[in-house]
Amino acid sequence: MRIIRGHSGCASCDSDFSVKQQPRLQQQQQLQQQRQPQRADNNRNVSTAAGFSAQASQSTTAELSLTTADGDKVTLSFSASSSGAVFASASEGSFDYSSLRQRSASANIQVEGDLSKEELQDIQKLAKILTKATGDALNGNTDQAQARTAKAGKLDSIATFAYSLNQRTEYSYSLSAAASQTAAPKTPAPRPAEA
Repeated sequence: MRIIRGHSGCASCDSDFSVKQQPRLQQQQQLQQQRQPQRADNNRNVSTAAGFSAQASQSTTAELSLTTADGDKVTLSFSASSSGAVFASASEGSFDYSSLRQRSASANIQVEGDLSKEELQDIQKLAKILTKATGDALNGNTDQAQARTAKAGKLDSIATFAYSLNQRTEYSYSLSAAASQTAAPKTPAPRPAEA
């Protein structure tokens, strides 16, 4: 099983600064100049928005090919896929959330020859053995998986078989944020009182 993980990176920067002693009068002039832009910023409205999305998908394919003692050939194939996604966004006191899930599966059987009742029963037993052995292997119980697979050799009507399983899982996510400024409406100056 192959796992692919995606992540978003972030960049950071460092800044150095130095302080020098200056005459008091010059310091007061600089403070006045620094305060002027701040007054202008007070006349602006700042709005922020953030969004997050995460997606995951999994696909599984399996195939069993066998030949019976009488020379009949059987191929069993199975495929399944599932996916899900989550979306969320927030801005100025509002929050939106949505999710999506999808699933699909298909199976196919090809037979060359005439299968007897005993062969059909052994094929069903073999499929159950391999299904349980696959679960053991995916859970890390390799010894138990090999022990189950060894039981397939006791099925007299099956001469040879080959089994394969492929599983793929993918994850991805993204995070975004934005801020904007708009000028606030100016308040009109009060008119002088008429005499």
